[in-house]
Amino acid sequence: MDFLQYVDAESGLKLLLATACGAVIGLEREIRGRPAGLRTNALVCLASCLLIVISRTGALVGLEGPDNFILNVDPARMGAGIVTGIGFLGAGAILRIRESLVRGLTTAASIWFVAAIGISVGMGAYVLAAGSTLMALLILTLLNRLERRLAAPVYRTLRLTVSNTDRAETEQRCRDLLEAQRMRVQQVTYHIDNRADATELTFALRTDQELDTAELVGEVAGYGGVSTVDWS
Repeated sequence: MDFLQYVDAESGLKLLLATACGAVIGLEREIRGRPAGLRTNALVCLASCLLIVISRTGALVGLEGPDNFILNVDPARMGAGIVTGIGFLGAGAILRIRESLVRGLTTAASIWFVAAIGISVGMGAYVLAAGSTLMALLILTLLNRLERRLAAPVYRTLRLTVSNTDRAETEQRCRDLLEAQRMRVQQVTYHIDNRADATELTFALRTDQELDTAELVGEVAGYGGVSTVDWS
């Protein structure tokens, strides 16, 4: 079979449009320094469109075989396979730094989204694909500014080493100081080393405002019996 007969101008335009839509989203991600940037998003969108285009051409639809066998490929199944496969790629972009901090969710969502755009273009829904690309760009830019203005909770950890004799007093002084700074102490853990006559106190904190970290750490470091202070 001559597969060149299935290469037409419309298929080429679909691939170009998919690449352009993916590049628009990827450019925004690239400007923000995200790991999945211009090339990644453009390639994902192009690949998704290409698979849909192939599944809709005569190269795969209506293939005849012996005993009146005819193979028909459902493009909708191809789209479902693309979405599933892209899920693994998006999962690789998510990074869990610690229990309260997860990075890469928006990047993973953008990869999944550009795959959907590629599918839309491959199915011939050009206006829907272009409109969705514009909406996604507005979400990534305008809503990002809105998020920055909202008072989102901030999680921090204060870790210090204090002598066993000063442990109880130092803990209470730290609690009073943190409450004065409008910080909520969610958890306090102890690591007691009797040989070194020292205890490591770890405060898991939550706040809704910016803090003067240098002043807070400096004050804690000045408490009697405190040898080390770590803020993260």
